[in-house]
Amino acid sequence: MPLQSDVITQALVQELLAKGIAAARAGQRRRARRYLSQATTLDPTNEKAWLWLSGVVNDYQLMLACLNKVLALNPHNPRAQAGAKWVRARIAVRAHAGLRWVRGRPRRRTDVFAGKLPPWIAEQPPVRPARTEPTEHRRWTWLALAIAMMVLLILLILLVVRPAGAAAWLPFLATPTPTIAERTAALFAEFEAAWDERDWASALDYLAEIENLDASYPKLREGQWATHLFWGQQLAADGQLDEALAHFEQALESMPGEPIAHWERTITAHYLAGKERYTAGDWAVAVDHLTTVYKMDQDFHDVQPLLADAHYQLARQFQEAGQLPKAQAEYERALEIAPDGQAAQHGLAEVVALLTPPTPTPTPVPSPPAQTGKRIEINLTEQHLYVWEGDQLVYDWVCSTGGYGSPTVPGNYQVLDKIPNAYASTWDLQMPYWLGIYYAGTLENGIHALPILSNGQRLWEGYLGQRVSYGCVILSTEAARTLYHWAEVGTPVIIHY
Repeated sequence: MPLQSDVITQALVQELLAKGIAAARAGQRRRARRYLSQATTLDPTNEKAWLWLSGVVNDYQLMLACLNKVLALNPHNPRAQAGAKWVRARIAVRAHAGLRWVRGRPRRRTDVFAGKLPPWIAEQPPVRPARTEPTEHRRWTWLALAIAMMVLLILLILLVVRPAGAAAWLPFLATPTPTIAERTAALFAEFEAAWDERDWASALDYLAEIENLDASYPKLREGQWATHLFWGQQLAADGQLDEALAHFEQALESMPGEPIAHWERTITAHYLAGKERYTAGDWAVAVDHLTTVYKMDQDFHDVQPLLADAHYQLARQFQEAGQLPKAQAEYERALEIAPDGQAAQHGLAEVVALLTPPTPTPTPVPSPPAQTGKRIEINLTEQHLYVWEGDQLVYDWVCSTGGYGSPTVPGNYQVLDKIPNAYASTWDLQMPYWLGIYYAGTLENGIHALPILSNGQRLWEGYLGQRVSYGCVILSTEAARTLYHWAEVGTPVIIHY
């Protein structure tokens, strides 16, 4: 019974032979040569492979060499006999014409049959009419055949049974087994053919066979990485992102840290996670994942409308919970991504209206004490605050006044009160170094440092010099601290354009 490795080899030889014959019949002579050469390498005793190889080489001498291989294996092969006779005739004609057939010297290599199969393969060899032989000669012929059959039978028995000592005098009976290097090389050639045809599944199957034979094969990991990566990219382009992600992860298993597969895996994983949380209505987590995707590639599938709507839904959630500043921020982010979003525009207008304080009634300013001459001047056009003592400018700071939906109102006011750290319950804000200057309805507007949110973050940090507040005048923390200690209750405050 043949060994399992022999079975695999013969199966591979038959597959190569079938592919080579199919390529030859299709006129793909170069591919046919590759398949048939591999078949004869794996099985040098394959008569059919040598015969077909003789029909796809581009050189008469190579043809004759292949046909001689066939005749060495089977001297009575009629196709090989006809082919050898045909090729020798052509060689003789060319030699007579003065052409040189020196192997190894440069010569123009042409396709002898211009894409067609030679006559000993394309057609059945001519059948010669039987001729009558003398009876005595026929008798000796049958006797020789009988003896040959007996010898073949004895050799077959020895080959199967293999008695002790047979190997010593019948070394030629041993079928040469291809080495691991030869088998992996043949399999890698099959992998390359499958890769050229974008048959990713077959390509991975060939690599798995190579890994079983030799896990340290030099091109194995690179081949696995490239196949999984390209298959994943094809699946991602077709919208099959779950399957694509699995291939990107397998590509990274083959070559950990490789940047292309890492990028593909990261953006695909975040997109899938973001879409899952979006479907579940977990808007905050969806925004986190989809923002990562949007920063990596704004055109990745439908991330742009998904992220804009996730911001909008999160804004609605904050608005319903009464957290208006957070709702305003989310509406604005939604409009940054999709400026034409009407729902986000309407929601933002609602929140701004709720946050806009009523128009204030200016407080009469008493005449300042003549002996101090202190006053505070706020220029709304310049977004600047000036501190004066008489005619001398003491301080000059950049400030931020009310936004266009809640502007700081011009007028003559005075410092009404001083609070080290005021609290605005309407917006849940801490306002350090508070100087109250006028009332807008029941709420007091004033001058203070950058407000602090409940999470410790400073609101509008980095926006000084722009109109961003809810009506108050905002200074940097250091400037607000200095002004708080300099000003007194009753110090005049003049606000103008």
